[in-house]
Amino acid sequence: MFCFCCIFLFSLSTISTKVCRFLGDISFPLYIVHYPLMYAFYMWLIKTKQYTFAETWHVAVVVVIASIILAWLCLRFYDMPIRKWLTSKTKSCKSKNKTERIRLQTYTCRKTPLHCSL
Repeated sequence: MFCFCCIFLFSLSTISTKVCRFLGDISFPLYIVHYPLMYAFYMWLIKTKQYTFAETWHVAVVVVIASIILAWLCLRFYDMPIRKWLTSKTKSCKSKNKTERIRLQTYTCRKTPLHCSL
């Protein structure tokens, strides 16, 4: 019941929209960068032979925070510039394709007017 109340109250605020958008934006970069950090964390666990949560919680928190920061950095300096570049290339291709499509439809319609689908 407590979780339901927290979710309901959280959904009413505008902060929740920003948090959810941020988490959605970094979801794929977080998926990619958490693997190396988790492997490093596991290697540290094995090397130091610390297996209980009481012994390792501070390092686990650092790993989670580092994952989120690294994911945001990847989003900001890698993902967003590439998306912007691809969007600009796609828009120019769409406009070229639209002109070519109109030209082909016009040519097809002149050849076979019964099958014209403008």
